[in-house]
Amino acid sequence: EGAAAAEGAEEEEEEQDETAAAEALASTPRITVTLDASLPRTSAGSLTAGPDSYPFLPPKCLLTSGAVYFPEGSDIADGDPLDVDLDWTPSLHLNDAATHVALRARESIRRNEPFHKAKPPPEGGVTIGGGDRIA
Repeated sequence: EGAAAAEGAEEEEEEQDETAAAEALASTPRITVTLDASLPRTSAGSLTAGPDSYPFLPPKCLLTSGAVYFPEGSDIADGDPLDVDLDWTPSLHLNDAATHVALRARESIRRNEPFHKAKPPPEGGVTIGGGDRIA
C-alpha cells in the first residue's frame, strides 16, 4: 500500500510539473519568423540558381507573428520583411540567420529599443544583408 501511495504521489507531482511547464510556455511571449531560401523561378516555372540567390545572398526573412511584443516606436508588423544583418557568405547557414534575427529581436525588447522592418530594395537592384546593392 505504501509503495502504491508513493507511486501515486510521484505521478501527481509529475503531472503538476508538466502543467506548470505548459503554463509557463503558454505565457512566454513568442515571436515567429519565416526564413525563405527557395530559389527564384523563371516565368516558365523552372528554377534559377545563381549569384543573386541563396546561398550567395541571405535568405528572405518575414516576421510571421509577434509584432505586438516590440517596444513603442517600432515600425514592424506581422508579415513585414526583416533584414538578416550579417556579413553574409555562402558558408553561413539558415541557423546562423535565424539566430541572428532572434538575438536582434530579443535585444530590442529587453532594451526597449524600436525594431524596424527591412527597407525595400532600391529601384533596379536587390538589397542584401546590410543594405549593399546589387545592380
